[in-house]
Amino acid sequence: RDVVLQQISEGSVGRRRQDSEVLPPRTEIVNSPHSERLGSCLARLWSDGELDFELQGFGSSRATEAMLSDVSAGFKRLPKDLECRCVIDMRSGVGCSPLAVPAIVRFLRVDGDRIACTAVLGPRPLMALARVIAQAAKQPGVEFFSELEEALAWRQQ
Repeated sequence: RDVVLQQISEGSVGRRRQDSEVLPPRTEIVNSPHSERLGSCLARLWSDGELDFELQGFGSSRATEAMLSDVSAGFKRLPKDLECRCVIDMRSGVGCSPLAVPAIVRFLRVDGDRIACTAVLGPRPLMALARVIAQAAKQPGVEFFSELEEALAWRQQ
């Protein structure tokens, strides 16, 4: 199972359009790891519009802002009509600085229209915070999951 998830994440599983035409391998547009003393975050944006965030430990405003800035720059490299599909994996997260919240809301207000759907995983307090942020930014298409496999399957719909 982990091997399949890794292959999906790396784009090495053969992908097909509905008409059975094989798609070219996807390329990584953004790979943005940031870490500070208490935690780290990683954003990966792919040419097919998949966007993955992984958060560990305690999130700082500086790392969050830097990561989101990299994603915003990556969006500019994608076709304007490509809608992105996102997974936010906070299962290893413990919290974030209150100063990070405005940066996330700002990012969603500026670039959130590029994201068609977002699957969120994590501990209940972090998912509650994510729900508040999504509502404050008026971000549609956000769902919450307890299992990564469910989130990835939902994102592919």
